[in-house]
Amino acid sequence: MDELLQAVGAVNVAGNTTGWPKWTEEDAVAAKPDVILLTYNYIPNAVEEVKKRPAWQEVPAVKNGAVYQLDGDLVVRPGPRLMDGLEEIAKDVYPDYFK
Repeated sequence: MDELLQAVGAVNVAGNTTGWPKWTEEDAVAAKPDVILLTYNYIPNAVEEVKKRPAWQEVPAVKNGAVYQLDGDLVVRPGPRLMDGLEEIAKDVYPDYFK
C-alpha cells in the first residue's frame, strides 16, 4: 500500500513502519491524516463508521469528508489490477484533478 501511495505522490502516515506493525487508533488519530483510505470490503458502511468515532472528530480527513472506501481486491492483491487500484487511490487523494 505504501508503494501505491508513493506512486501517486502521497505520504503514508504509517510509511516509516516496517513489516506488520501494530497501528493503534491513537496512532492514527495522532498522525492527523488529510485522507483516510479504507480497504474494509467486508464491513458495510465502513466510511460512516470511521466518521462516527468520537476520537476521530478532529482528524482533518474526517472533518473534511476525505474518508474513502477502496476496493481492497484492487490494492492489496498483487497483479495487473493494481493499476486500477492506483487510479482509485489517485482519485481519492487528489479529487480536484479528476473532476
